[in-house]
Amino acid sequence: MKLEEVIENLRYLISENCTDTQYDYVEEIGIAIEILELQNEEENMIRRAYS
Repeated sequence: MKLEEVIENLRYLISENCTDTQYDYVEEIGIAIEILELQNEEENMIRRAYS
């Protein structure tokens, strides 16, 4: 699944127009969590390098 599609689907999930449940977007939520975890790890590595 492309990142753009993940973002679009997650935006729909939190919109007022969404008639689905979070369980319909488990894959998208999982991908978003993985990306955020990687981003957090990278930021922590950068902070440690400059500390």
